[in-house]
Amino acid sequence: MWVWALLPVTLAVFGTIGMWAVYAIAVSNNTVNITEEFPFISTCGSYNPQSCLFSQICNICCVLALWIVTVRFQQIRDLGCASYLNTAGLVLGFISSIGISILGNFQQSVLMGVHLFGALLAFALGLAYFWIQAWLSYYTPPSHDRKWVVPVRVILCSLCTCFIICMLVLYSTGFRSEAAICEWALVMCFFALFAIFAAEFRHIDCHKLTVQKRERINSRDANGLEFPQLLGKRERGSRSRAAVSSEWASPVMISSRSAGTLKRRAALLLKNAKHTTFLHSEKSLIAEIHIQTAPLPSYREQSDKI
Repeated sequence: MWVWALLPVTLAVFGTIGMWAVYAIAVSNNTVNITEEFPFISTCGSYNPQSCLFSQICNICCVLALWIVTVRFQQIRDLGCASYLNTAGLVLGFISSIGISILGNFQQSVLMGVHLFGALLAFALGLAYFWIQAWLSYYTPPSHDRKWVVPVRVILCSLCTCFIICMLVLYSTGFRSEAAICEWALVMCFFALFAIFAAEFRHIDCHKLTVQKRERINSRDANGLEFPQLLGKRERGSRSRAAVSSEWASPVMISSRSAGTLKRRAALLLKNAKHTTFLHSEKSLIAEIHIQTAPLPSYREQSDKI
């Protein structure tokens, strides 16, 4: 669904226009003097009235970034690449997004220490998050976009790393204007990294959040097969044994988000075992699940039937 591709593009376009709008307002009302030195982004957003706009832009970017990080985490899980690295990326993405809000709401002219702490979270942890995404993009199931997404993401992450190092070195040696230019280039690269997610989000079919309670829990094995599990005594309550037995008698369902994934999992299942029996016993209850599979018809066979 191409609509989801608009989410990262919106963040990149809105953030870029917003930051340069803050710069334009700061120059127009003479709160910064570009003839003396090129200003940092934080310097432009430290004075009224552009400080209010700067805070709102950072807050909106924080919300959009949290949304993107969550959707990307779930997308990688649905592709069958759930790992500790993906979870670590989710945590780093959340913390760095909150850092954007912190540096926007605590200007350097008010609380310099808190502002620098937010900048550290946003830039350092944000860069670590995008390096993780570059790694995950390389090992996720192949797509037509991976040929250019992975190299571009690696190049932008490398540029961000160089800009951070140069900014710190130049600022410590007294070259403030050059350090400010590196900061602006760093932020633009971050927005470009967010925009690249559009190439991957356009493949999302749907995005659903379920909050209701479910009586049956599905577990997934290494091959991507889902099969129901019995609930505990407290959760089972007054449910009859026949109802539980009927759940265990249901066939195993192959979970898939696309036809290609379904074909690969069916082929893997046929390769391992055509008739597999899972046994589960709880007191006197013994349930059997029989997996019956058949190869998927080819496109030529389907066309012949039509």
